[in-house]
Amino acid sequence: VVYGVVSDRVVSRVPRAMFLVLSSLVIGANAFALLVLQLRWMVPFVLSVGFAFGGMFNIVPCLVGELYGLSHYGTNWGIMILAPAAGAVFYGFMAGEMYD
Repeated sequence: VVYGVVSDRVVSRVPRAMFLVLSSLVIGANAFALLVLQLRWMVPFVLSVGFAFGGMFNIVPCLVGELYGLSHYGTNWGIMILAPAAGAVFYGFMAGEMYD
């Protein structure tokens, strides 16, 4: 919710796509930090990843509407939300083939 409110207030100065980039950078930095740091730091980093990932769910629907228009918004958003699920299934099978 915080991402959505902030992006609505500063959209005239900062493009919404920058919030998506910020979320991606936070998630990437936290993934690297979890590899390097000790286990006791896991809770704050997991919370910040959850905050950034939740922010993506506030920003991406707005971006889909702005970039592709509202005439086919439902179809476009359905494709965007289905893509990670399809990728998870595909890469799950691929990882099974590679490592089993």
